[in-house]
Amino acid sequence: MCLALFAALAALAAPAVPPTVDLAQEADLQFRLGLRAYQARDLDEALEHLLASNRLAPNANVVFNLGRVHEARKDLPSAWRFYDQYVRIETDRERRREAEDAIVRIEPAIGRVRVVSDPPGAAVYLERVELGSRGVTPFTLAVPPGPHRLVIVAAGADSGDAPAVREVDVSAGELAELVVPVGAAGQPAPGAPWVAAAVTAEGQPLVRLDDVRC
Repeated sequence: MCLALFAALAALAAPAVPPTVDLAQEADLQFRLGLRAYQARDLDEALEHLLASNRLAPNANVVFNLGRVHEARKDLPSAWRFYDQYVRIETDRERRREAEDAIVRIEPAIGRVRVVSDPPGAAVYLERVELGSRGVTPFTLAVPPGPHRLVIVAAGADSGDAPAVREVDVSAGELAELVVPVGAAGQPAPGAPWVAAAVTAEGQPLVRLDDVRC
């Protein structure tokens, strides 16, 4: 009786062993579910599973299939982005060929903007920062033809630093280049064509004037 009680108390006192999480297995499951949905032409479900697989374990094969799903959904800028990513990470020339052919097929229907900042490493946002960064400079962004708003935020910038905002209008098949001085975080770049001023009271910002906002 005493031994049984002692064993029970020892088991209660033993630290709990965290469950084992096999990310590779889960990523493979999400990938197979994504391919199954793609074959069934349920493109939204395929996209959901493939994105989940790539988050769990980034993989070139998943990236290529994300390009295929986006192309089938007629989201050509997103398809170009994943095909381009695949070409840059796949080392086998024969495997790259299908993605390279897809890029050639898609580019006449989309616009592209190459964003270069001084210094590099700035985050690039399309339309709104709430949607998340699309990449860091130097970076080529694929967009539908037409006008777009780009927001470029210097690396290490905080919420009080003014971003650079640029309006671009690109045509189908066009590759535009945008060179943006962003400077160090919180400071205008040397030679930048604007002057900023701020008014504070007891450490709290009241007014900020620059080329972006008032």
